[in-house]
Amino acid sequence: SPRDEESLQELAGCLSPELGIENHLLLSASTRESDMQQTIRAFQGVGLSGLVFTKMDECEELSPVFNVHFRNPFPMSYFTTGQKVPEDVMAADGAHLAELIANHTRESSDV
Repeated sequence: SPRDEESLQELAGCLSPELGIENHLLLSASTRESDMQQTIRAFQGVGLSGLVFTKMDECEELSPVFNVHFRNPFPMSYFTTGQKVPEDVMAADGAHLAELIANHTRESSDV
């Protein structure tokens, strides 16, 4: 839990940068932007390497994902866009996010 500081400190000790482990924080893209920001702030002490946005296919609105990416120093690592692993897991980048947002906007306006 992002609100359990004792557990977060214990986790940070287990995921020390000296171990050479990449720590990627998974965030559901359907989560409110303010909650995603709060979660990132809580977990940044574990030495985050990047962000993974899950459930991109379940979102009504993808702009919070863009905002979270833009407002944080952590790179986007991956997106998930369905239930099939590894088929629905893809490397993330800004251009791909823009494409997903544009396609999602088009699909929403076609309804």
